Amino acid sequence: MGEYRSLFGLASLRFQGDQHLFDIAFWCNEKGVSARQQLLLCQQDERWTLSHQEETAIQPRSDEKRILSHVAVLEGAPPLSEHWTLFDNNEALFNDARTAQAATIIFSLTQNNQIEPLARRIHTLRRQRGSALKIVRARKISPVCAPPMSACCWAAARI
Repeated sequence: MGEYRSLFGLASLRFQGDQHLFDIAFWCNEKGVSARQQLLLCQQDERWTLSHQEETAIQPRSDEKRILSHVAVLEGAPPLSEHWTLFDNNEALFNDARTAQAATIIFSLTQNNQIEPLARRIHTLRRQRGSALKIVRARKISPVCAPPMSACCWAAARI
């Protein structure tokens, strides 16, 4: 470490659900460098400690092949490969995507009242995780004049 270093990193602590999460944007010290990492903390006897499950976790180097998707996008089909992780709702998908580096994130949009909250989540991910993250919004469309056998189709846009 240089004698002139004045900033060793940037991190934040937040409470989500019933957990305390330590989000590391960047951290550098004599033990090495960490970036874009999220750790689960426990508060015991007025001290913060690393959760037992976090102690052995190794920070992933690249998640470029990883695909995080809303389950509705696959319309009942199983995950297409071992790289796919499916979520029941956009909120759970967003929370997991907050630790992604270069993964593909596929949100589902089925109702107009979902537009604003989804736009906020997408904006937050882009701002916090950067441009390497691939974000897709899949929108379920009901055709106006549909033949009796077809119900709807999906339209997707890369954001």
